[in-house]
Amino acid sequence: MTPLPQESILFIYAQVAVLFAGFGGVSVVIGGLRTDVERARLRNVVFTAILLLLMSLFPLLPNQLGAAPEVTWRIGTGLFAAITIAFYAGSGDLKLFKKAKKLDQFLIVGDIVLLVFMVVVTAGYLLESAASAYLIALFWNLFSACIMFCMVFAPVWQGDQESDG
Repeated sequence: MTPLPQESILFIYAQVAVLFAGFGGVSVVIGGLRTDVERARLRNVVFTAILLLLMSLFPLLPNQLGAAPEVTWRIGTGLFAAITIAFYAGSGDLKLFKKAKKLDQFLIVGDIVLLVFMVVVTAGYLLESAASAYLIALFWNLFSACIMFCMVFAPVWQGDQESDG
């Protein structure tokens, strides 16, 4: 049971996820979310933060149980894809796709492309890319959370600037 070479990256992702979860909580307190799309963005920020935290730490479990790195990454990629698909199926975000801004649509399309890649890796194709697929999925979700976080707070910041003027 040797440590995974990517463990330090996983811990960094976990720490950033905790920050986003905290900021998501602050967003709920500040409020001011009027539309379904704005509420969906905030829900996505909080979900993504929790998902990043869990999935950043998940590979450590099979590794500690003695699973080979290839198996660890393949299981993790499948679990990551399954949780993301379940979230989209349960959240109703895809129904808001036409109402959403282009940037929201870009993030959803990016999620779908990434999901296809993760399912291909989980199915056993491109097995040598399992670790890369997993880390790309974590990075994409972190990037997506950053963008959604800025989009959630943009109306709040604009409101503060208008009241100062």
